[in-house]
Amino acid sequence: MSNALAVPTVPMHTPLTTIEPLTSFARIARGAAPHPAMPSLNLQFASAVAQLGSFLTIRGEAACEHYFAQALTLGCLRPLGADIAQWERTLMLFVLFDRRRPILPALSVIGDLAVVEQPAIHFIQLLRDQSAFQPVYDSARRLDRFGAVSRARRKMENIVLLSRELAGRSLLAPATPAEQDFLRLACEG
Repeated sequence: MSNALAVPTVPMHTPLTTIEPLTSFARIARGAAPHPAMPSLNLQFASAVAQLGSFLTIRGEAACEHYFAQALTLGCLRPLGADIAQWERTLMLFVLFDRRRPILPALSVIGDLAVVEQPAIHFIQLLRDQSAFQPVYDSARRLDRFGAVSRARRKMENIVLLSRELAGRSLLAPATPAEQDFLRLACEG
């Protein structure tokens, strides 16, 4: 893992467009490697992510989309092999997102990623129960108190907690290697 990954690289031929973070994330999830036991998991997960984007738009909270995209990347995606560079680039795409200039690459997949089965299933089920999901909305909305583009460590730690809520992990569990990488990458520079 190198510091050069702090800024996502996008191929020059990739068009940049105004696109919502969760729409971009849903495309990435849809294009991830299919789960061997559940080939439709990617599509179900991508559909739930798109539904969350719609909910946020309807509620007037679309400004929180990039927080959810960061948390879902952290909790529900993993690299297929030992090389985590593509996963890091995907994560940093959403960490560096500036909603004042909402430009993201129009990608369907940017690397060898897989949807993690249990966290994705937990997210799908959680989203279906709006009363259980309400505290998650509130958690994401509170992230803005740190500032829209702030990458303060406390804010990034709260995104880790949001990720754990979305993925069904214990909030008090020790940090995973992915969470440690996220905090290191997101809080640099």
